[in-house]
Amino acid sequence: MPTPTDKPIKAAAGTQFAIELESNPTTGYEWQPVFSPEKVRLVRRERSPAARQADGEGPAFGAGGTERFVFEALAAGATVIGMALKRSWEPAALEERSYRVSVRR
Repeated sequence: MPTPTDKPIKAAAGTQFAIELESNPTTGYEWQPVFSPEKVRLVRRERSPAARQADGEGPAFGAGGTERFVFEALAAGATVIGMALKRSWEPAALEERSYRVSVRR
């Protein structure tokens, strides 16, 4: 069962909001979003490394970082965005979270 977040996300229809999660894709695990496409749209997915190489040239090998998912609120109402941390070749998620979203006009 997903771990619910404490604070609901509030957004107006037509605006964007983001969900940020710690991640380390070098392990094979990535966050996979599950959402209602009638209520929200995934605009983009960004990754930011937490550490840089000693010479400052690029991210440190094997270092984790942050995954940021930017969504656009489409229609007024309530919805839930689920996030599953999993490897693409495995059926079960290592971790699941859920985010309640309230979209107003």
